[in-house]
Amino acid sequence: MHQALIYLEKQFPGLELSPVYDANRPDEYSYQEEGLFSRFFPTAAVAEVPLFEKLREEEEARLGAAGIRKKPVAKAVLKGSCKVGCAAVELTEIKVLKLNGDVVWEWKK
Repeated sequence: MHQALIYLEKQFPGLELSPVYDANRPDEYSYQEEGLFSRFFPTAAVAEVPLFEKLREEEEARLGAAGIRKKPVAKAVLKGSCKVGCAAVELTEIKVLKLNGDVVWEWKK
């Protein structure tokens, strides 16, 4: 996920990628390994993570203190090629989608 930051910050300075992957929110986050024998030897990985509006530090602190979680405004689909199983993944594609699924922006290596 961190490999995508420089591309997303340059293209969408008002948005931020979720700083952590939350497997307890399957409607917002997903991770999948792909390939012909993906169960034993995956060749690609796909992660879907939400994008949030970037707020000032004071506003972030106020929301955090009140226990309010920001709502996602878009979704990033990150794809990469696996090395050593999928212990290491090299980013090869980014898609930014609106919440309705429309593609807004795409990057490919």
